[in-house]
Amino acid sequence: MVHTRSSTKNTKGGSASRVSISAMIADAVKVKANCEQAIPETTYHSVQECEPEPTGQHHNFCILCQDGGDLWPCSNCERVVCSLCMTVPVEVQEKVCASDIVFECVCCHWLKSRRSSTVTPYWATGGPVEMATQVLVPYFPNGGFRFIDLPFDIGTKTLTDHSDNSRSDLFFGATPGAKNKASLPSECLDALLSPFNNILHGGLFVLLACGSVVRNEECFVSLQDAVVRHRFSSTIAFDAERLQTVLTSNLIMGVVECMFIEGYPVQMAMPEALGESSRLRYHLNVNLLTLAYTDTTSQLTITKFMWSHRDIWPWGAPLPTQCPQCGCIQVQWFKCANNECGKVNGSGPQKFRFTKALDITLLKPGKRSNSAWLEMPMGVREFPLHVS
Repeated sequence: MVHTRSSTKNTKGGSASRVSISAMIADAVKVKANCEQAIPETTYHSVQECEPEPTGQHHNFCILCQDGGDLWPCSNCERVVCSLCMTVPVEVQEKVCASDIVFECVCCHWLKSRRSSTVTPYWATGGPVEMATQVLVPYFPNGGFRFIDLPFDIGTKTLTDHSDNSRSDLFFGATPGAKNKASLPSECLDALLSPFNNILHGGLFVLLACGSVVRNEECFVSLQDAVVRHRFSSTIAFDAERLQTVLTSNLIMGVVECMFIEGYPVQMAMPEALGESSRLRYHLNVNLLTLAYTDTTSQLTITKFMWSHRDIWPWGAPLPTQCPQCGCIQVQWFKCANNECGKVNGSGPQKFRFTKALDITLLKPGKRSNSAWLEMPMGVREFPLHVS
């Protein structure tokens, strides 16, 4: 195979032990961190034994997930596949990295199968916040709008937006022994936002962190507690395992424009903004948390938005890129099109079944003949009304 190479990663993530921020603040002098200590470079078994290849004419981002990192360049075209989308078992790494091995990406293999009419197996920074600022500035020619960029520093020299992959805690530095430290979202956000409580009430909060914060129940509940405590009227969070913030730009700009320029409530702004956010698609689901008040309680309503495609992402559930039984690559299928699939063990072609949830709503904005965004209510949490 041609040698692997590396490019800049867009996503954030890693692992860190959980500690109390209050304890760290009390003992901040012991916290020393630099960029290398706080966020160590991730290495992957699938590529670490290979020598880097010169950049050449190959792309810098994976054709499947659009992320950078350690890449496998295709021998037939300019496309690349990252080590997270294609993991090579440790026991065959040396063979795969040999100079006489040719790597054919999924696109080239599919084109070859299509031309031969034979289905064959395949084994093989400016960010959204700055962009939204540029959208808003022209609407306030005489002042009234101010962009404030506040570094967040709890006794560390490193600024980070990473989250722990296993527990979903948010990173905030490292100890003198270079051990990463992280804390629950509520504790981290309290330390960050408490000095600004008098101006946060009713604001829009967008959490640009990897989706383990949402997928982990303990941390998602912790995030909800912080949202209610700081009284954000609406919160947007994403559940992508490796969030690439650049892909959220259209959504955030659309929501900001609809809410703050056109005056729509966020419940109406979200479907319209999602309709213009085709780049998100199957990269992630979007969670919207909206806060309302009764005479005695605060009510937090949680809504999930999912992208659906008739052939490859039915009702928000992904179909595999290739048949898990025979390895064939197919553009649309609920039943493997390879007639030889399953003949060896007598099980027959691989089949998949998906059903529509009863409470799913199909959104009209951005709807195509074979794809659309879906809206699913996730419930309401009630909190005792806090009067400050």
